[in-house]
Amino acid sequence: MTRNGKIARLPRDLREQLNHRLADGELGTTLVQWLNTLPEVKKVLAEHFGGRPINEINLTDWKQGGFAEWLCHEDARNWVAQFVEESDVLQGDSGAVSLADRAAIPVTIALHRLLERGLASDNPAQQTRTIVAAAQQLTQLRRANRELDRIRLEEQHLALKQQEAAWLAKLRAANRPDLCDNDLPED
Repeated sequence: MTRNGKIARLPRDLREQLNHRLADGELGTTLVQWLNTLPEVKKVLAEHFGGRPINEINLTDWKQGGFAEWLCHEDARNWVAQFVEESDVLQGDSGAVSLADRAAIPVTIALHRLLERGLASDNPAQQTRTIVAAAQQLTQLRRANRELDRIRLEEQHLALKQQEAAWLAKLRAANRPDLCDNDLPED
């Protein structure tokens, strides 16, 4: 959503500073005073708002809109950073780990959070929609996991067949046909 209020029109770095200060719990009156003293703010206010200063109502509007969106983005960024860090640890502990495996657990957690939020709703229709959506996503994830397991088993089977063929070729090359006559049974 594009915002066009006084604070939304400020340069990004100032909005970022403001958001951090809001997240740290600074008082609105202090923040309004700070903003109105900055030359960049005065310039934006003069150009777009007839020089009218930022007031606490503007700040409240920003808290409910732009700041709330920023908090969601920050949560997502922190979640991704934690996901990457945990994936790196997991990969170090267990060797090569596919991206699908890395994503499966956090996706399941995200679905769980979505389900919790939906169930916390007072609206029964919203609860039902949330449960159905989460169940559909969980079903898709489980299908994808089963397909991945099937592919892994096929890859393991192929690798065993290749090892068997290599072993038999070595025996033939070593001129041991007596061992090759009793080839392992076919599937």
